[in-house]
Amino acid sequence: MIKIPIVLASDENYIFPAAVAIASALQNAEESTKYQFFLLVSQDTADECRNFMYQLEKQFPQLELSFIIVDDNMFENATIALDYTTIPTYYRLAIADILKEYDKCIYLDCDVLVMADLSLLYMTDICDFYLGGVRDWDQYSDHCRELKLPTLDYYINAGVLVMNLRKIREDQMFLTFQQHMDKGYPFADQDVLNVCCWDKIKILPTTYNLQSVDFGQGEELGEQTDYYINGSKTGVRGKIIHYASGIVKPWNNFRFCGCREWWYYAGCLSDTPQYQHYFGKLQQWHKENDWDKIIFRLSKQDKIFIFGFTYIAKDLYDALYRSGIRGICCFCDNDINKSGSLYRGIPVLQIQEALNKYGKAYIINAGQKRFQEINEQLLAMGIPEERVWRFDYSPRQWYYFRNLDKQYYRYELIQILWKEYGVDTTADQERYELLLKELQQDEKMINRYCLKEWLLKES
Repeated sequence: MIKIPIVLASDENYIFPAAVAIASALQNAEESTKYQFFLLVSQDTADECRNFMYQLEKQFPQLELSFIIVDDNMFENATIALDYTTIPTYYRLAIADILKEYDKCIYLDCDVLVMADLSLLYMTDICDFYLGGVRDWDQYSDHCRELKLPTLDYYINAGVLVMNLRKIREDQMFLTFQQHMDKGYPFADQDVLNVCCWDKIKILPTTYNLQSVDFGQGEELGEQTDYYINGSKTGVRGKIIHYASGIVKPWNNFRFCGCREWWYYAGCLSDTPQYQHYFGKLQQWHKENDWDKIIFRLSKQDKIFIFGFTYIAKDLYDALYRSGIRGICCFCDNDINKSGSLYRGIPVLQIQEALNKYGKAYIINAGQKRFQEINEQLLAMGIPEERVWRFDYSPRQWYYFRNLDKQYYRYELIQILWKEYGVDTTADQERYELLLKELQQDEKMINRYCLKEWLLKES
């Protein structure tokens, strides 16, 4: 019986998602299919990985998992262009030299779910190719010029790969990869693979790397299989689901497409501290960013300061006022030139001046890039963390709405209507429909909430 070698690479931030990916593969493997997993880690992460994966071994006695410590010096010239990427993303480039006893393997990113048996994927004939991968459709036009490629028609996403390790070793491709690591390519190792392996990459069916931007597009992509969880149809068609965006991850938000599928498989680790950590952060995010929860919390405060005097802070004030919040005493800002300004009769004061005048208050930190600096300033002044709330403007940007699961459309629209029109329509269907119609006809609102990316796209 052949054991299919499957390789993942992780740093300390992706240990838990890696375990979820492995759990999904094991649960959906045919009885006759056996996997041998390899987890590539740095020396600094090795012990933490082993300790956590022991919890997975208790759930899946059939799990065969080896840890391989990778020398980061192999990638000392590698450049990182994106904030959310780290050196371990380059580990896949060295797999052929690391697993010298194997001629072929499957590589998986940690942010995937395996929804089907991988035997057919592994048996893909790539004798004349270095790699097999799925086309990455979400590329920008200048990327082709940056990489000096003739076309992006054969550019693949590196999150799921079938790798011809023998051919990569025979042609000493790792040396070629190393020569391109310092080029500053925007997508790091993925670009290195596409440039160096150009015309030796076999394009695989999209179902083997269904990215978050394609969720709900199964029929158009040629995937006709419905995948089920616990007897219920998932609504996501793809043998491997890939949460490819750096922001749209299921552990960041409950409401993105494919989130409930990911949390189902994460459930096998629900007794671990890591699960509680991720789940707790998720609950906290919604507590701090859902408008109904914001209004409930602020309605209990009789004195409120908004720290920051920017268009974001002013927009926030207007939305809070529409929603019935009347306890805002002032804006605060460290820019002395803004002191003494007024917005809708509300003054701008230095923070100490505001405290002297109004005393103890609840402070909304409306800073965006400098929010951490403001938090530290307030903490140093003796203001406890529980009296400060960060208003994060970013969660409701285009990528949020683009990836919103349809089952949450109504909830999200209720939040928007409440924020923009000051009316809670949760239990008022007639008012909901009236305001929704008004929202859909307002060009400013269409742009602000990217309605063409989701709501109007469905019309």
